[in-house]
Parts: sequence; C-alpha cells; structure tokens
Amino acid sequence: MRRTAAALLAALLLGACAPAARPDAGPPPTDATPTEATPTPTDATATPTDATPAVEPPEPTAVVPNDPTDLERVAWLAWLEMEAARLRTGRYDTEALLDLALPSGVRWTVTRIAADDYALRVDRDGDAAAYRVAPAGVAPFEGPRD
Repeated sequence: MRRTAAALLAALLLGACAPAARPDAGPPPTDATPTEATPTPTDATATPTDATPAVEPPEPTAVVPNDPTDLERVAWLAWLEMEAARLRTGRYDTEALLDLALPSGVRWTVTRIAADDYALRVDRDGDAAAYRVAPAGVAPFEGPRD
C-alpha cells in the first residue's frame, strides 16, 4: 500500500511539473515538421520589404492652371492668401485679402465665411466670367450675378 501511495504521489508531482501544466510553457511539442503551408516563427516576425502603401493618396483638388487669365490668377491668389491665413491663425479670415493686388475693375466678394469654411466670388465689372474660391480650390462660378 505504501508503494501504491508513493507511486501515486510521484505521478501527481511529475504531472504537476509537466510542461503543459505550467501556464508559461506554451503548447505541447508535436512531431509535425513545418511545410510551405505551415508558417514558421520567422515568417510571423519577418519585416515587410516594401514600405510603399498599397493605395496611393488622392490627388489634390486644388490645381493651379499653367496659363491662367488675370481674373483667374487673382482668384488663385485669393485662395492662397486664405489658406496661408488659416495656417497662420487656425481659421479663415478675409483680412488676409486686404493686401491682394487687384487689376482695374476686379473685385472679390464674400458669399460665405466661417472659421473653418468660406466662399468668395471673384469677378470683373462688365465681364460675364467669374470664379468661385473655396477651401477646395478655384472653379468657374456657376450662379446668378448680383
């Protein structure tokens, strides 16, 4: 009986020390050999070889034309001044346009202004062409004249 009790006690002690019984031991070893379909530990820790993102960022929407008219040039300069003011102060402000050089008969008109958004109209007296200036860029104005 002593022998049976000692054998049982030894089995319990050996079982408690087995790797699967320890929480930090990990999974029990297997006889399987890694194949191409089975990832190896080095595959999981491998660093990517290409740091280029899979998707290119979108193109900017504000593209200045190569040969703008003088009216269109003023519209783009107004856009640049408004964006520069936002970068300097954190908000859009028409004070940035006070020093904008305007050719004869050209004017800018505020149609909407907020700290984070604006819309301007740039036109010339007696000219049907007009441009809308907004954070997204400059576009021909589509709308009734005042």
